[in-house]
Amino acid sequence: MSPGQANAWVEVDLGAIQHNLRELSSQLPQRRLLLDVSCDAHEHGLAQVVGKIERSSWDVMYRALDQGEAADMRSVSDAPILFPYLPGRRSPMRSHAAFVYVPRGASVEDIELESTIIVRLDIDIDLVQTHRAAEQIAEYVKAGVGIRGVHFGYSPMYSGIHSPMAVELCADFVDALRAVAPVSDVIASMHLAKLDERADWFSVAEIRNEIYSLASDDGPEPEGLRLAKAVKTLVNNRRGSLAIIPLGYASGLSPVLKGQPVLIGGEHVPLADIWMHESACDVAALGDSVHQGDEVVIVGRQGLASISYVDATRGTDLTPHELLLKLGGGLTRVFVD
Repeated sequence: MSPGQANAWVEVDLGAIQHNLRELSSQLPQRRLLLDVSCDAHEHGLAQVVGKIERSSWDVMYRALDQGEAADMRSVSDAPILFPYLPGRRSPMRSHAAFVYVPRGASVEDIELESTIIVRLDIDIDLVQTHRAAEQIAEYVKAGVGIRGVHFGYSPMYSGIHSPMAVELCADFVDALRAVAPVSDVIASMHLAKLDERADWFSVAEIRNEIYSLASDDGPEPEGLRLAKAVKTLVNNRRGSLAIIPLGYASGLSPVLKGQPVLIGGEHVPLADIWMHESACDVAALGDSVHQGDEVVIVGRQGLASISYVDATRGTDLTPHELLLKLGGGLTRVFVD
């Protein structure tokens, strides 16, 4: 992007999205993929990200935040869509979470919310939950609710169940579910999918933050993935040892990031202060080499140096995923490939 076009911008690398999907799908051969493109594809640009995915050969479904988002997704893709179901007063579904399943090409607005669902189940320390879910599903079937499948969420970081037991629980539950309902899709989170490559218990692997190069549980960055969303700006002016940039907390640069590094001239320098629309970088260590119009990278790569969302939030109360969603809000997006 030319410095004359904007003083601060978000750079979205669609090639990185494609690279990340290729890397992730190679770990899960012959699996359909459920991709989380909610929140405007995690602030990467829904139409552009989905367009890039659709031009490839992956067999995908998309996950939306709600019915409104699902309608937006339908405007750019004919692929199946899932969005969380919230039961109403007269619904036979009372206590258990589920996704509404919108078939390929079907209108989101016209979908019967209880016609076809995918039951959502988190494998956690409460083993009783799996038994309750099985009983609940049997009740759904009696009430005429169509059961398309089941979605298993699991993270070893937050679960009290060790990994082999989690896989065993899921496989046993699928067997029990197939006894009461014709199950088409068994969806496993990335953690579960990578634990066990057996083809007999799950058919769809869910990819959430990983497509954007983050771990879904805010753990260490997955290896081999590329940052897809960089945030950049320019030096407005110098005030002694401070370089002033036109980016502040109004655009998601949280004050808790004070002291965290940014890149100027390929060197790491700290954020000295953060205001609403501006921030100050301490460039004393760079001497007189910093001038008005120099590029500043908040997150991304500059020369041989880089700052990831994990790097940017290390030692703060922010999670990498929070920063990914907030940083660059309202700024111009520039798409590269």
